[in-house]
Amino acid sequence: MNRQISVAAWLGSRSLLLYLRFSTRSVVKNCYPIRPGRADDWLIKNMLRASYDPGSIEVLESVFSFNLSIPLNHLLGRFKGKVLDYTGNERPNSRF
Repeated sequence: MNRQISVAAWLGSRSLLLYLRFSTRSVVKNCYPIRPGRADDWLIKNMLRASYDPGSIEVLESVFSFNLSIPLNHLLGRFKGKVLDYTGNERPNSRF
């Protein structure tokens, strides 16, 4: 199967992946502002390893080619598990 993606999605996904690979440590440490020690070498190493998975680029391409006319709540409404959609500094939308 030959997937069709735009040049913007192709370039954006690869740029984002490159940025994330180089800044993983600082991004993850920011996720643990109270206990930054939790962002240890083991976690960083495994996240970086996962970024080299052959399907990772396709996931990021889908982010850039996502149909934004479909409301996120509509898509997440079908999911029965725990969901945290962080939409802004003061507007987390969670369902537990």
